[in-house]
Amino acid sequence: MTTCLVEIPAQYQTISRQVLKTAATTREVSVPAEYATVTRRVLERAASSKEVVIPGQVQTITRQIIDVEKLKKQGYRFDDNGDIVATPQGDRVLRASSLQTTKDNASKTPSAGAESGEEAYVREVVTPEQFTDVARQVLDQPARVITVEVPGTTKVVKSRVEIIPAKTEEVLIAPAVYGSISKQVLDTPESTREVVIPAEYSTVERQVIDTPASVRKIPVPALTQVVSRRVIDQAASVREEIVPAVYTTVKRQVVDVPPQVREIKVPAQYEDLPYQVKVADARLERRSVLCETNATPSKIMEIQRALLTAGHNPGAVDGVIRANTMRAVNAYQRANSLPVDGFLNLETVKALGVSPN
Repeated sequence: MTTCLVEIPAQYQTISRQVLKTAATTREVSVPAEYATVTRRVLERAASSKEVVIPGQVQTITRQIIDVEKLKKQGYRFDDNGDIVATPQGDRVLRASSLQTTKDNASKTPSAGAESGEEAYVREVVTPEQFTDVARQVLDQPARVITVEVPGTTKVVKSRVEIIPAKTEEVLIAPAVYGSISKQVLDTPESTREVVIPAEYSTVERQVIDTPASVRKIPVPALTQVVSRRVIDQAASVREEIVPAVYTTVKRQVVDVPPQVREIKVPAQYEDLPYQVKVADARLERRSVLCETNATPSKIMEIQRALLTAGHNPGAVDGVIRANTMRAVNAYQRANSLPVDGFLNLETVKALGVSPN
């Protein structure tokens, strides 16, 4: 076993702190004509810093600061007290504490300046007026009275008119009926002669009136025809009608709520930037390490196999100390709270279960 004087390099630790990414600003918004409960954050206690003494170690203290130089390079304007007064675009910037007054309207607190980290700022944003469409009726044409001539109205009236007057006609219902009657008539008058010659008779047919002709009166109804003609139902007249006024809907923009400005506190935005701080200074310390006389290839291979078993990959198990092997050694040392250096110290070798001899 050999004790060598080794140099322990300085140890660094990566810590994060918040830096100002975007300065606190305010913007103006249009507030409608109504009331609502508004919750806002007010400064209850000013930001401050305290010193904490931590013996034998360094502790990361994160605090919010405003990078004044960076803001000046970006074009932000400052006053003599170190307060931000305007943005690069010309928007006015106010202290958040100057907008808050006490209940008894006491005077504003003095400024500590942007570099103190105790001040918050708000930016004014101009919000244009908002308009709403209001529909209302406006008089497009006034009411007036006009004279309207109402023509006479006609309607079709159906009436029966006499075309042929009623009359009485004699109509022969049945002609005289004659029947044949056989009777004897004198054909040769009898005479006297000395020879008695009996009278001779012959049958003569003739028509005699059996029923004399008669006349009967039959009423013949009047023949009518439907004739359509236009007659005056209502005489033409003139009347006055009131023509109502005609309205048209005209849309125009009117100011419903006058524009107003409300200041909203926009908190500053911070960004975490990691950086390394020294937690221990470099120093010289005597430690027992595995020197070259004991670091044979077979011993190195034992150490490499032990690192693999412990879950740390040393690379190829070839008995040669390379960068992968030392990274695995340092990872094993940190995982087991062993001294971390650039050497195979005997404490690490023994912890891996490898004999140093």
